[in-house]
Amino acid sequence: MPKYISLFLTILAALLLTACGDDDDTVKPMRFYLESSAGGSAGDIGKTLSLPQSGLSYNVYGTPVFTEVDITNVQMVQVASGDYALLFHLNEPAARKLYRTSVSNNGRVIIFEYGGRPVGARQLDGAIKDGRYYTFVEMPKEDIEKMVLEMQGDTKKMNEATREARF
Repeated sequence: MPKYISLFLTILAALLLTACGDDDDTVKPMRFYLESSAGGSAGDIGKTLSLPQSGLSYNVYGTPVFTEVDITNVQMVQVASGDYALLFHLNEPAARKLYRTSVSNNGRVIIFEYGGRPVGARQLDGAIKDGRYYTFVEMPKEDIEKMVLEMQGDTKKMNEATREARF
């Protein structure tokens, strides 16, 4: 019996140390959800996402189109209208999926969720062939800059982990 108690305590200590580990390795989730059709789909139960400033609400499919694993780089860009947007560079499989999604769902909206919070959206207005996805976010420029730096760090971590997993 004492053998089991010491084993239990060792496992418990290991779990506690893991839980108290360095948070620098955590990556905030970046999810891109597609607006679902008005009638819904019996096969995919989604959720409702609301944007913070505009209050616009969208019913979306439960499975994201792409996630933080699919992003190779992110940048803040200024578009011709003077507004700021995020530019996501996607890996090849995600770029192909975005192309297929943009062709078959023209007119629908992709909602960007960062760290569990919906922060932006973009209506699909044509085929996206190059794996570069632009989206607008509802926040001031200073907050966008901070978020981009954080996302670039997270993307770097994800890319390094992917590279290490291959070799």
